[in-house]
Amino acid sequence: MSGIKSVLLMIVVVVLTSCGKVMYTESVYMVDYREYINAGFTISPTVTGFNYQPISNLEVVFSSGQLPKGASDKDLQKIDQYNGYKGSVIKYSPTGKRMMDKIVSEAKAMGANGLINFQTSYSPRNSTWTVSGLAVKVIK
Repeated sequence: MSGIKSVLLMIVVVVLTSCGKVMYTESVYMVDYREYINAGFTISPTVTGFNYQPISNLEVVFSSGQLPKGASDKDLQKIDQYNGYKGSVIKYSPTGKRMMDKIVSEAKAMGANGLINFQTSYSPRNSTWTVSGLAVKVIK
């Protein structure tokens, strides 16, 4: 009898877990450095090739989701729901510009004129974007 219960339980689990839709999507994400480089701010994925004074490790985390009341959607992008979505929840994620503006302004507030060891990452598990780097004063 125990074997029959196990088989029935497995069938129920398979049926229930196969109901979710996984929709095909394509996304392009870009973090454009040109605006900041042209303004004299150094951004590099490496730590070599520079004469610098380190100021601080800096990490900024952006969590995708609904906007709090009164918050601006400037430099945010709407997350497109799948075709046939009937809900009314609108979720947002940061644009590359928003992420760069935030980390550069935080670095400049500390007196930095550059970010080295610069990295970006996305965690689909919790829908977060992370930008990080070493805020430095590049000595020219």
